[in-house]
Order: sequence, then C-alpha cells, then structure tokens
Amino acid sequence: SRSGLLAPILATFGLSILIDNLLFERFGADTRSLAPYLGDLAYASWSLTDEIDIGELSLLIFVAALALLGGLQLLLSFTPLGARIRATAADPDTVGLLGIDARRTNAIAAAIAMATVGIAGAAMAMRATFDPFAGEAQMIFAFEAAVIGGVGSLWGTFVGGLVLGVAQTLGAQVSPQGFFIAGHAAFLCVLLLRLRSAEFRSWLRARAAA
Repeated sequence: SRSGLLAPILATFGLSILIDNLLFERFGADTRSLAPYLGDLAYASWSLTDEIDIGELSLLIFVAALALLGGLQLLLSFTPLGARIRATAADPDTVGLLGIDARRTNAIAAAIAMATVGIAGAAMAMRATFDPFAGEAQMIFAFEAAVIGGVGSLWGTFVGGLVLGVAQTLGAQVSPQGFFIAGHAAFLCVLLLRLRSAEFRSWLRARAAA
C-alpha cells in the first residue's frame, strides 16, 4: 500500500488490544484449553527410542501445517485467484487497469488469512492454554518467525517458526524464562545477520560501481 507496512502493523496491534479487552469483558481472565476435550490424543505419543517420543497431537498439527501451507502455495502459484492476489499485493493501483477489483481481491485475501489464523488458533488451543491476552505474545512470535524466515515467503515463515520453536524449547531446558529469552535471542541474531548481509551487499555494489 501507499503507506507501506507500518500502517497495517500498527492497526493490527491496535485491533489486538481492542479484541483482548472485549474477550476479557465477555469471558473473564480464566485460562482455558481444548485439551480436556481431546481425550488420550492430548498426551498420547509414539516412542521412537527409550529416550525419544513424538506426541501424536504435535505430529498431526505439524502435518496439518504442511498441508495448509502447501495448499496456499498451490493456490497462489497456479490459480487465477492466486495471480490476482499476487498482482494486487505488488501494485494495487495498476491492477485496476487490467480489470482486477483490488478491494475485492484484498477482501478475499483477508478472508483466507483469517481462516488460516482460525486453524492456527485451534491448534494452539489444543496444545496449550490460552486467555484473552494470549494473542499479544503469539503475534510477537509470528512477527519474529516471519523475519527469521523472510517476510513474504510462506515456506520461509514456516522454517522461521521451526527455528524459533527449537530455540524456545532449548532455552526452556535451561530455565523457565529461557523459553522467551532464547527465542528473542535467535530472532535478534538472525536480524543482525540480515542487516550485516545487506550492508555487505551494498558495499560490494558500491565497489563494483566505482
């Protein structure tokens, strides 16, 4: 958009605060989870070795995430709707000259995004606990995963989420607070590497031009 990425990011944070307070007003601050409704699936696992177990629910969610991202990639890459979404994201003003309704396309893309968020929220509710104010932390994690994997890349964001999750898990083995510290540290390391890489590429281009 003409205002860049800053305006929608700020609007998203503002909307999240409004939704948090509405949920708090309606449901209270009690912590909830969908795990009690899943029966054995909530804690069942497959044993690979005496020391390594894989949670059945965790693996099912992982496979569902792969299938969802694969479906989104196919939609964006090989369908007319995907082409319209990509074109509108690249230049919403010019696509109007081609007969594409940018507002309608953006609405469809937003609906797809909200459906994806709903699936992700259901997965989180099955694996963990949540409350009206849990969304802020998840939004920060999502932002960090997107930056680690590369903004605008579906599979990059998926890989970024894996990197962030592994860092958080390793940090939690050291200290309860290490869950957050290790994740943020991984994000900052990748961000600094990206910045240094951008500076190095700029230096190379300057030397080549000289």
